[in-house]
Amino acid sequence: MADGDVLGILSSISQPSASSNSVPGSDVCSQQGVFSPKSEPVWRTKNIVLIRHGRSSWNEFLGAHKRAQWEEQELKRQGAPKSGGVRNVLRSMVGRGEANASAYPQGQPKSGHTDLLDLGEADLQKQSTGGFWQGVRGGLKHVGNALNHAGKLNQVDHPLSAGGLAQARQLRQQITALTAESQPSQAATSLLRCRRWYISPFLRALETAAYALSPLHRIAQQQGQQLQLRVSPQANEIVQTSMSLDCQGKKGNVGFKVVTRAVSKLAETIEEEEDDPSAQGVLQDKQAELADVVATLCTFDITEIAQVWWTDVSTFKKENLKAEDARVKSLVKRLLVEDEDPVVGLVAHSILFKRMMQLFWPKDRLRQEEIRTALRNGAAQDTVDPYEDKVMNCGTLVLTFRYHSGGAEIVKAVFLFDGHMESALACDRQTQDPDDVDIQEDNDPSPHSPHSPELL
Repeated sequence: MADGDVLGILSSISQPSASSNSVPGSDVCSQQGVFSPKSEPVWRTKNIVLIRHGRSSWNEFLGAHKRAQWEEQELKRQGAPKSGGVRNVLRSMVGRGEANASAYPQGQPKSGHTDLLDLGEADLQKQSTGGFWQGVRGGLKHVGNALNHAGKLNQVDHPLSAGGLAQARQLRQQITALTAESQPSQAATSLLRCRRWYISPFLRALETAAYALSPLHRIAQQQGQQLQLRVSPQANEIVQTSMSLDCQGKKGNVGFKVVTRAVSKLAETIEEEEDDPSAQGVLQDKQAELADVVATLCTFDITEIAQVWWTDVSTFKKENLKAEDARVKSLVKRLLVEDEDPVVGLVAHSILFKRMMQLFWPKDRLRQEEIRTALRNGAAQDTVDPYEDKVMNCGTLVLTFRYHSGGAEIVKAVFLFDGHMESALACDRQTQDPDDVDIQEDNDPSPHSPHSPELL
């Protein structure tokens, strides 16, 4: 491929602003994927296999907090004020309480919200006796949830939870079964033939990749081949708030330490599972599983993470999201153009995948609806628009891109293993991000600013 193609790829794409109030498919969003009309383009197509990590311990904490908020909504309808005490507990636990308190005049939260644990005497007089104590009980429930997960809050770069490990284990079984099929689907064939994978350095993604790719790694070895499993900071999750502790790397965790930490945390999670010590078959299976997964982890190429590979989330500013969009575009350019393999894979994160799909959403309205239908994968039409939704935990999605020297767009999407976007799942199976619950400093829902169409 000519150097001009490499330098020019995607350069004329007009990206949407995620802060725009326009609906995807409107005139504004229909400008995405516009290509240079100077000459007839030479189209190429390529499949990218996306695998989202399993549920992490941080996801579990945020989910517990969100469920408590849902439970309190009924009390709020009855006149009880909204509790924000858990937010202050969170901030104090992560060492940001004082800094965040200064963001509010006289210690009060923004947007007129009242925290029960912060109420002054005048505020107390405004509450009815029953409503106040109902609210206090709701606030204490939130504090209790926070305290139960205090150990997790003192951590960064969280591992898979027990539930997340079960999800990764199921995905491993599904891919193992797929390798035995005599006539896999076209999308499934893309997964089976993928020999080049890019993996986020964050612990939950490393663990998921080790489980999901271990069957492919084992088969490749039996055939005298080798998967190329590259850990790359380009696949990091997009930081959306300074409370995104799962996007904060652990101090000193660079190079080979990333692998040893992943092995250690994985072993800890497996060890915590309650198994009957007399069930020798189960123990032998787990021993074989651990050996298989660790062997896969130890083949990861860690060249790109020899130095600090994350940014300090405490320095987050919304202006940073412009650079994050440039990173996503650069990553897609790498996968489509710079990597010459016919199929490439990416094990990473929901917000990264969401933004990737938004930036390369097709311009044609009919194709937009085809992509929406494929992403819903049989779910009801009243679920969240897939353009704004997230891939489910351990969801495996094959995206087909078409591209040329002037741009690229998604033309097809296929879920494997009956996967879905998150809004199609029951509430208790959906994950929460810091922006989804009341713990962030800034309630501005507009994460991205308008962009220049050039690829930086």
